[in-house]
Amino acid sequence: MAGIAWAAGVSAGDPIIGDYVATEPGSHASAHLSDETGHVIGQYTDAEGQRYVLNGRQVGVGAQGLLEGADGAAFFRLEPVPSGLRFVFIPADAAGQPDIARAHTMALRPANADLRPRVEPPAAPPAAPSPAESAPAPRPRPIQ
Repeated sequence: MAGIAWAAGVSAGDPIIGDYVATEPGSHASAHLSDETGHVIGQYTDAEGQRYVLNGRQVGVGAQGLLEGADGAAFFRLEPVPSGLRFVFIPADAAGQPDIARAHTMALRPANADLRPRVEPPAAPPAAPSPAESAPAPRPRPIQ
């Protein structure tokens, strides 16, 4: 990929393999990533529903490569982040080279992520007072 320099590749099995969906509400972006002997292959669907065949190589803990869709080719770069993946979509210019100035980033999360809010179990009710603690105090006797 001309014009973009990233670190050398690593072995397969990194945590990028799997199914991902956009974190942006209402976005239809998704990615399905598989390992093919050190290469990352799969499908990427952008926010508007345009589908691309994804073919790249692992680079560091991420991957980079080519996207091929009905409207032509583009490039991608992805890297793991704590919430899933940072996916960079890089359109091609008229010469077929990466147009970094028009690149945009998409946050993707694992498709099977549990998004339910974490709820702490309710605290145990306070212990009931013992009978001695709950008995009324004796009334003082009037002085005669």
